[in-house]
Amino acid sequence: MKPIYFPYTFVPAEIAEAGAACFDQLIVCQPSGLEVSGQMTESVKNGLLDIHVPVKGDEEKILSVLKDYERWADVHTDSRGIHLALPKHQKNQAPFFNESSIMKIKEDIQRKINRTDKAQPEADPIFAARIFLHIAHEFDMQNHDINRSIRKLDLMEHELMQNLQGEEAVVDKNDIAELTLSAKGVSRVNDPFDFMISERVEAWSGLMFHQLELNEMPSIFVTSNRSVFTYMIENSSTGEMVLNVENIPIEKDNTEEMQGWRNSLMKNIQKYARDPWPVTKDEMIDVPVKKGAGRKTSLSVYIVPGVNLLDFLSRFYLHAPDDSYSKKNDRKIANTLLGFFEIQP
Repeated sequence: MKPIYFPYTFVPAEIAEAGAACFDQLIVCQPSGLEVSGQMTESVKNGLLDIHVPVKGDEEKILSVLKDYERWADVHTDSRGIHLALPKHQKNQAPFFNESSIMKIKEDIQRKINRTDKAQPEADPIFAARIFLHIAHEFDMQNHDINRSIRKLDLMEHELMQNLQGEEAVVDKNDIAELTLSAKGVSRVNDPFDFMISERVEAWSGLMFHQLELNEMPSIFVTSNRSVFTYMIENSSTGEMVLNVENIPIEKDNTEEMQGWRNSLMKNIQKYARDPWPVTKDEMIDVPVKKGAGRKTSLSVYIVPGVNLLDFLSRFYLHAPDDSYSKKNDRKIANTLLGFFEIQP
């Protein structure tokens, strides 16, 4: 089973490329069957991402709630036009669907007109999670586009200064694609991808229970965000690092050497996921060394021994299914594996 990327539903092209350098392809779960953003569509066409939709239905209702959010967000933007706030809604409540919301008021009026007195339906935590993930997706996409534009301006300014000083301007085209902007002198303080991490993980975990019910268990969950990785590790007191690989070439390379290394990596990951702890590591092929390979990424893998994926996710999602759910799903995954990859300076 291919690795599943978490807890984000928006994956920039540079992150998709770095993930594919390690694993060939990442599974990215979406909160609905609504259209995927253009940048991710290219990554799907290039075979870097595999889009899954664990929960389908209620798309019209989701669109209605998102339109109400957009109207609210239009008056809560900063000077750059970014929708600053992800909604801190009540547990199990979709944003704008509470006693003071426009939707609720309209519903009450309609009920009186029809002279009905139907009871308010119970809150649906999965629907709320899907709404939250949609809003987070838009938030991440907007901020990523802004940061990329800022980086382009920074490179143009650097080139202009070199020209004014009579120096030859050297601008690496890959600089623009860097997500880890701090490596190039741009601060990552208040990185928008770090915003509301616990809420993101909770919403994504709810979606994941449906994903794992419909599909084979993955061997590993992976992320490119250090803050997310740290948050998960802090909730995994019994875990430890089992793999750490650096200098993995990002440029798409399907040579026999690189494919052999990726196969060796996945063989070890599957062994760590399925074998009882402690696990004996298989001999692993070194990353092929390539001169002038350009951008590189690193990969760290962390194991939570004796805790399968379903039990691990239950730590982050209050509405996890009972034990009967776990018993009918794949129990071959004995341990939880978390991966973290990042573009190197």
